[in-house]
Amino acid sequence: MNGSLIVTQKIEMKLQVGYSGDRHLYNRKLRFMPSTNQNHNNKPTIAISGTQIKGKDQFYADIKSQIGVVPDFFKLPQNKPETPDALWGFAVSAYLDNPLPPLFKERLFVYLSRFCEAKYSITRHLGFLIGLGHAAGESSIPPQSIKEVMTLLERNLHRDQNMATINKVLLDMPALANLPQEETELEDAIFACTTHVFLQTEEAANCLNVLKHVLDDSTFQYLLVFLAFVRTAHYWSILQQNLRVGDEIEELLAIHEKLAELLFKDDEAYSYQINNALLTELESLRMEKLAHEMVGHEERVVREKQEALISKTTFELNARVKQLEGANEEIRNARRAALNLMEDAVLAEENIKMLEERYRVALDSANMGTWDWNMDKDVIVWNEEHYHLLGLPADSSARNLDFFFQFVHENDLDLLRMVLQKAILETGYYQMEFRIERADNGQMRWMTSFGRVVARNGGRATRMVGVMFDITERKKLEQQKDDFIGIASHELRTPVTSIKAYTEILQELCEEDSYTQGTELLKKLDMQVDRLAHLVRSLLDTTKISEGQLSFAYQEFDLTKLINERVDDLRPTSEEHNLVFKTKDKLSVFADKERIGQVLINLISNAIKYSPKGSDIVINAIRTDEGIEVSVKDYGTGIPSEIKEKIFERFYRARSSQTDVFPGIGLGLYIAAEIMKRHGGRIWVESEQNKGSVFYFLLPNQNGL
Repeated sequence: MNGSLIVTQKIEMKLQVGYSGDRHLYNRKLRFMPSTNQNHNNKPTIAISGTQIKGKDQFYADIKSQIGVVPDFFKLPQNKPETPDALWGFAVSAYLDNPLPPLFKERLFVYLSRFCEAKYSITRHLGFLIGLGHAAGESSIPPQSIKEVMTLLERNLHRDQNMATINKVLLDMPALANLPQEETELEDAIFACTTHVFLQTEEAANCLNVLKHVLDDSTFQYLLVFLAFVRTAHYWSILQQNLRVGDEIEELLAIHEKLAELLFKDDEAYSYQINNALLTELESLRMEKLAHEMVGHEERVVREKQEALISKTTFELNARVKQLEGANEEIRNARRAALNLMEDAVLAEENIKMLEERYRVALDSANMGTWDWNMDKDVIVWNEEHYHLLGLPADSSARNLDFFFQFVHENDLDLLRMVLQKAILETGYYQMEFRIERADNGQMRWMTSFGRVVARNGGRATRMVGVMFDITERKKLEQQKDDFIGIASHELRTPVTSIKAYTEILQELCEEDSYTQGTELLKKLDMQVDRLAHLVRSLLDTTKISEGQLSFAYQEFDLTKLINERVDDLRPTSEEHNLVFKTKDKLSVFADKERIGQVLINLISNAIKYSPKGSDIVINAIRTDEGIEVSVKDYGTGIPSEIKEKIFERFYRARSSQTDVFPGIGLGLYIAAEIMKRHGGRIWVESEQNKGSVFYFLLPNQNGL
């Protein structure tokens, strides 16, 4: 043959995709173009699938023109240009020129690559999907979003009963005219069947038959050719230890941690990965016969070189089969996905700045100081307003907790330390009102502070943040209110006592004269006087609580007997409710009998007030590991979850579903909570709206004998 003659010859290769008990053979014609053209080493050049071994720059330019980038996949080994050229030829025939829809091919490539132990293929082809290169060599395919790709990666491989159901559905369908659109149930089903065939699972034989049924013959054959290339690509990437996917993809995975986690922590994929099985199967893919007799000396040389190349490649793969994945390099031109990420980052930064400005304006408007305490270093950072509240000039000096404590009033300091310690070790949250002495003028001011643990290390709190603001004016108003309540209560107490006495005298006179109507009216008057007297006592108790002067007289008594007495006292006041107390066991406690009786009266009266007529009020008392627990259950309107904590506050009154305020001034539960606090116990409620409430109080073991 002369130097310019190119002899084109078709060699038919059988690409096998097998499963246990059967093998499907598909004839795919690849073009090998032996040429007498000589390079500078006087060696003939070879073209596979229409590509020809050329200079490195021209070879890379051809690849880049097709897929937009030059992947590392086609750069190794540098000393044997025949190998990447052969791989590129196979890629063109089985992948790029394959008539299957480009987006279908690329999505299937990514999904199948989940099951390859080397992550080069999945990261590289994920890049193609999102616009870092051309998906299946088609530059016109719009890039998919990160969310769409993550949805694909999160798709579990169906198996067992699910797979049986999918197979039945597909077998009941006619052959598809077109392959399914992305992110559809049909795509999911086709991908599942294809994956089982690809991985050669126990489902492979059934799935192969299903694919034969649902796909037309040509589509089925093209799919098998595509799978053969994917398998080869996986095999090759496993054996190369220096492949990099490129800066853009690496930056993408650094930013999208969840995407990286889906790629590299895919537990399901690990259970199916192709290792030695891939070697065995790839080694079996050989040219089984030649379609025509090789003619001429130069054609025989071509065949020998091809066989030597395959043998050499197989030897290299076997020698490096256990080498795992490394990092990757390439992609320099298509930055659409990276630009989108940069735009998102700029918008996010602008939003953060806007929120910070709003936060600063809100704090300044409220005259609120903020603090941030690094517990490991014992360093507290304050804003400008916090310095101002303490009477200090604002500066950026780091402060510690002891520096702050020197401004706290000595009578409040121990309690503040205790509350902070409890927040650090237990609750993670603290709130307290305390006094400080300003540094500039020594003036005492009331502060309220809120804080929350926001960072822990091994269960140990390491950072707490919070706010502090001045409540001195509010405290002055509260003191004026308490003074007024105290004065009014004392002034009301004497006339109420007199009215009570005169009412009882009149009631006795009416009974002596058999004046029935007058007697009934005086009974009602007496009940109202009792209510007024109870109100006055509550106001007086509130004043004593706020002044720390609520007195207690502790004694040993039978709690069961006390509950029976208070239930009997209340029965005449609410004949429309059924008060039930079934506890018979003697429960001895050491407490203030009158104050515990007051708690019982408040809880039972509350239950009566909020329960429908004719319903039960159930009182119970039991001994627990902590102490003696008393409960009062009603079947009334219940308490919305958002106000459960508020009902124990002073002057808080609940409203009905019609927004009417129930009678009372909101002191009963507040006083009950304070009494339990002084006994070292606690009080709480469990409630569901429109299903009733259960109020509990606990006298701890030191009170229960």
